[in-house]
Amino acid sequence: MKETNREGIWQKIEDGIPFEIWVNPELNQLLVALAEILDGKKVMVLFRDDMPRDDDWQPIPLLPLTWLQVPGLVRKSRALFNWAKMASHLFRPVTTIWLRTGISSGRLGWIDWLMGYHLHHASQWVNVSNINIPDVAFPKLMTGFAFREWKVNVGRMIMEICKEIHLRGGVVLNYVEVEISGTEVILDDKISGARKMVIAHSIVEGQAVNRPEIEMGLSPWPGFLLRVPFQNDFLELNDREGQLKASMGKSNDPEVLADAIRELIGLTVKKTDWNKRLVNDIKLFNKPPSKKLHGFHLMVAPNAGGPPVEDVMETAFDISKQTGISFLEFRELFYRYGTAMDGMTEHAYQLMNQTRDHSIIWKEVTEKYREKFEWYIPKPFKP
Repeated sequence: MKETNREGIWQKIEDGIPFEIWVNPELNQLLVALAEILDGKKVMVLFRDDMPRDDDWQPIPLLPLTWLQVPGLVRKSRALFNWAKMASHLFRPVTTIWLRTGISSGRLGWIDWLMGYHLHHASQWVNVSNINIPDVAFPKLMTGFAFREWKVNVGRMIMEICKEIHLRGGVVLNYVEVEISGTEVILDDKISGARKMVIAHSIVEGQAVNRPEIEMGLSPWPGFLLRVPFQNDFLELNDREGQLKASMGKSNDPEVLADAIRELIGLTVKKTDWNKRLVNDIKLFNKPPSKKLHGFHLMVAPNAGGPPVEDVMETAFDISKQTGISFLEFRELFYRYGTAMDGMTEHAYQLMNQTRDHSIIWKEVTEKYREKFEWYIPKPFKP
């Protein structure tokens, strides 16, 4: 692990040497930057404000709604296993309950077989009215099925790739004003006021995509998400950040989202309930990682060729539980920080000399870790 000392990073920016520069990159662009630095290129990654650092678990749909979609989704399912080797703690299976698909039992059995689910993860038909979903009144006798899909922690994957680029000598900075003039790029540090001019061999800017999202004001349910086809798209109800939130898979139109919610559960949404959520294009997971990333894995990925992630996590918890942290609390942190939890646990034991309150201990541990290794600027700074 390499510390993200801001002053040191600025001092090491070399004048007159062309950089491959990425500004506010999306996940797919950041992976290209990683491949470039692994190939020996000079890489610079800049964020005009802060970079993603928190959990952002985004589901990856895998259910083929038509037979024409089957080959592509089978390939996608296999590709996800390769991505999971790169970042094993940031890819997790998730149960998705699909409603109103029109898929028969026989066809679902074929889908399970093609996906390799028929032995250990076969889909199960469910009566939605029998599921304990607080405050949600679905139409009686509505049936659906539970189907195994994947989710990826996009926020943490972006952060970990930034750390990998930094480790290999790339320049990674947040809170930088970027002024582009041809091949000349002027950088202004919003924190210190430092200013530098660098030469760009190439410049790539990310294009932020925002989609409407509605916080439902209902109790979320753990362990699964719900998805319903709607106008060549699908409505998702998902537990994120401890809240039940509704969004669409593709559409950026709030009216489409509101219509889908009204049709499914009869809830009318006001415009004041809408907000925008930054989303990344995760189509890159349709294919395996590029050849330049073949065999690469994050330095904090728990099981590069070793035991399953769950086994590594349980062993790590056994070591840390004397600090007072619960299994569920530790699991959430482990699937965020991976094997970095080893050093964080050591820090937690040191802090037990000052307090036995595990919530205080682990809040201090995570904040200090982010300050030291993740470009975190504690308040009261405001750019």
